[in-house]
Amino acid sequence: MAARDRYSDKRYAAECEKKGSLHTVDLRHHADRSVVNNSNSFCLPATGAFVISGLTSNQGDIEMIKSAAVLFGIVFLLFGILGFVPGVAPDQMLFKIFHVNAAHNIVHIGSGIIFLIAAMAGAGASTAWFKIFGIIYAVVAIWGFTVGTGNTLWVVSNNPAVTYLHVVLAAVMLFLGFGASGSKAAV
Repeated sequence: MAARDRYSDKRYAAECEKKGSLHTVDLRHHADRSVVNNSNSFCLPATGAFVISGLTSNQGDIEMIKSAAVLFGIVFLLFGILGFVPGVAPDQMLFKIFHVNAAHNIVHIGSGIIFLIAAMAGAGASTAWFKIFGIIYAVVAIWGFTVGTGNTLWVVSNNPAVTYLHVVLAAVMLFLGFGASGSKAAV
């Protein structure tokens, strides 16, 4: 039995090390231990990150990225659908500000669907799509500045309000794709 305990403790320590948790705490030496599972030790994060409600900062980043992808998905879907509603987009001017057409609305509906699928797939997929769409929207914004009022990508309607919105969207997506998930600063 003792040999089995040593083997499982070593295996558990190896698993903790793989997860980036280099510090293990042995609970067998504490008289007042309360262990929910039958483990004799648990891992502490090696990064020194705060633990709030059982979530380390890495888990918080994961939830933030996935939540942002859901939010972007819902907003893109909503605005893509609203672009087809004549009362909300009279004369193809969404909220009388943003010039839209059927192609523009379909692009936003497609973007929304992709973000929702990415959010369901996980933080890695969400981060990847924030990077991809951030770059795409940055290129479209630059193209929008050169076109002014007219069509980008030869079919998608554009005006200065749309271009500036694409700049903001690109900046936020690039931050979520490259900045938020890449920053591992200790708190």
